[in-house]
Amino acid sequence: MRGLGARRANVFRIVLFETVLLALLGALLGRIVGYGGAWIIAQQISDQAAFPVPIRWLPELEPLLWGLPLLLGLVADLIPAWQAYRVDVVEKLFPT
Repeated sequence: MRGLGARRANVFRIVLFETVLLALLGALLGRIVGYGGAWIIAQQISDQAAFPVPIRWLPELEPLLWGLPLLLGLVADLIPAWQAYRVDVVEKLFPT
C-alpha cells in the first residue's frame, strides 16, 4: 500500500481496522459455535438422563465475551502493524 502512495499512518490504521474486524467476526463465530455446541450437548445429555439440562445465558459475561477477543487481537497485531508502518518503500521496490 505504501508503494501506491498510502501514508504510514493510513497503513497502520488499515492493519488495525482489519484486526478489529477479524477479532469481532471471530468472537461472533465463536459464540455461535459455542452456544450451538452447548445446545447440542445439552440435548444429548437430556435425552440420556432423566432430567433436562438447561443452558443459561449470562449477560454479565457479554462485555468479556466481546472485549477479550478484541483486546487479544489488537495486542497480537501491534507488532505486524508497526512493521507495516515502518516499511521503507524504496528498499522494498528496489532491493540492492
